[in-house]
Amino acid sequence: MKKSVFFALVSMLLLNLAIASHGKALNQNDLPKIEQQLRLLIAKAGVKQLLAEDIASEMKREVSPKRIEFGHTALDIFSDTDVCVTIDFRYEEQNGVLSLLFRWQRPFPRLLDRSYWLVNTEVSDDIHEDTTWTSDGSPYYVTRSIHIHGGVTLNIEQGTVVRFRKFNDPREHINLSVSDGGGTLLSQGTDANPVTFTTSCDFEDFDEIQSMGKESSDWQAIRTKLNGNIIVRHTILEYANWSVETWEREGQIIVSDSKFRKCRGGVYTDGWSSVTVTNNTISDCWEKAIYVDFQGVPDAGGDIVSNTITTRPDTHPSEVMVINGGIPNISGNVITGSFENGIHTSWGAGTISGNEVTGSFYTGIRLDDFHGVVTSNMINSPSDRSWACIAAWGGECTISDNYIEGYFDIGIYLEDVRGSGRVSGNTIIGPVDEILPVAIQITGGEPTVEFNEISADTFDQVIRVEEESTATIMNHCSLTGNYGVYCVNSAPHINFNDIVGNVEFGVYNETPDDHTVYAEENWWGDPSGPSGEGGGTGDAVSSGVVFEPWRDEPVCE
Repeated sequence: MKKSVFFALVSMLLLNLAIASHGKALNQNDLPKIEQQLRLLIAKAGVKQLLAEDIASEMKREVSPKRIEFGHTALDIFSDTDVCVTIDFRYEEQNGVLSLLFRWQRPFPRLLDRSYWLVNTEVSDDIHEDTTWTSDGSPYYVTRSIHIHGGVTLNIEQGTVVRFRKFNDPREHINLSVSDGGGTLLSQGTDANPVTFTTSCDFEDFDEIQSMGKESSDWQAIRTKLNGNIIVRHTILEYANWSVETWEREGQIIVSDSKFRKCRGGVYTDGWSSVTVTNNTISDCWEKAIYVDFQGVPDAGGDIVSNTITTRPDTHPSEVMVINGGIPNISGNVITGSFENGIHTSWGAGTISGNEVTGSFYTGIRLDDFHGVVTSNMINSPSDRSWACIAAWGGECTISDNYIEGYFDIGIYLEDVRGSGRVSGNTIIGPVDEILPVAIQITGGEPTVEFNEISADTFDQVIRVEEESTATIMNHCSLTGNYGVYCVNSAPHINFNDIVGNVEFGVYNETPDDHTVYAEENWWGDPSGPSGEGGGTGDAVSSGVVFEPWRDEPVCE
């Protein structure tokens, strides 16, 4: 049968199915009905004969009139109108996988594309002895979840391709698992010749035809529990659920120099004493790119370093990078896109340094009861206004020497940060074309805020203090906006600052009857002292502010 006749026949046969669907968009609930009808249509359309001709041509042999047998079938909804059928087949002694892409396009649905590949090595049995997968043996076709038993190593060499069977039911996604007892999976590619873990669907333009709006995945994860080892270097992992997924405490988890694409998430580890995730690229994932939980292992650590993460353009994940507990090194990572929280860490005491977070977000870096150091990071919200670039709840962290720029409601937000908490030496720059609400907001707690460089005339309230805070604010060369320091139900100590050029007040106390603000030894812009309650000609102070003595020259030259 000629290919043109084949396409025409399939289009006509699918018309009945289009009428039956009453023009509604496709969804997962349609799959059982669609599968039965598509099997019938594919059989009538002579797909086996076309496939046999193609394979015979590739293998340089005569077409056998028999010999194509179809087996396992899976359907994927790629979009509201596109459905992909992936079918295992056997031709003579050769196994392969065929993919057909159909579009429900009124009034005539049509076959858009077809693609197949030939299996070199099929894997369906657990691994009980040391085994090596090679590029010569690939593509490997994993048809069920495989377990690497204790004390056994699966070594996957450079250039090897591993494909996973697709299933209709997401609960049937396939794993490549390292069992308890010290098993090891070693995926060791090179930059020029990586190992690849991927889908069984082999369309050349798969990225374009699989709708970005569908959060589907074709295999589950490389995973382990207890004391298994997973070492992944120079590897491509794509179209997975959680690409690397681990639980419990012992063993080695090393993921480096690898690429994660079109996955639900990149690396998920829970309860490990040491995790290394370095120099990876993670793109187009729709949930957490990296999740590392050291809970229950107080002295746990590891490096989460130099990873580049780009979120999917049609999604807004709640978290990009989550690190809980331990004392890890989180440095040199680059995060871009649209998301709720860029880096979110809780209960730990590690170091967050030299990271870049750019995009539209709720918080760039979020800290919950964090006791470590946040330093030398760059946070940029270039267009869509974000809520807070760095936000800390509780803990006694040090936030120092970070660079914050763009459109946001709050540059640095502190809530109930305790005594040794410190915000020092940060640069906070607002836009020239808009007045932003607050550069630094202190809600409760008693942190020290000092030596920060805040762009003048770009904030309504340069520093806002509220909710019974007794913060110390000192050693700033410029607190200049509509209000230098705005206080509500709080009693901060504001000393050794240059508070000059504010439109309304240098220091304003909204609740003078209940709280006293202590603002001695500041320069108000004139040797005569502050105006307003002060009686001088410098920046104004409100009632409820103690301002004597004041400086008669600037703190900063």
